[in-house]
Amino acid sequence: MPLYDYGCKECGVEFNEMARIDDRFVLCEQPCSECGGEITLLIGAPALVDSMTVGVSRPPDSYHEVVSKINEKAKLNDTRYQVHADLSERNKNMEKKVSPYIVKKQVHDNMIAKKGRGKKKTKTTE
Repeated sequence: MPLYDYGCKECGVEFNEMARIDDRFVLCEQPCSECGGEITLLIGAPALVDSMTVGVSRPPDSYHEVVSKINEKAKLNDTRYQVHADLSERNKNMEKKVSPYIVKKQVHDNMIAKKGRGKKKTKTTE
């Protein structure tokens, strides 16, 4: 069963719950347990894990060279977008204190805003 992220629109409390696909909106019909506010389903990134991140395997020796070439070619060195070959450097960047609720809410709001985009077709009479 998938794990879904939910959040309260009023107090910002966030929680996740495992539910069947058909039942994913059931919790949205209930009030928040903290403040009684409206619960919404949050759009989040899928949880993907590779063997290098969890420390099961080590990257090959050529990995550092490839990463440095990517940074040079894309002119990412000394920017916040620089790709780090060392996992310890990556983890430092991932530890930044940003509320996952805020990020997921921004993604959700952007997706809602884009639903109606596009040019409206108008009929022309000839």
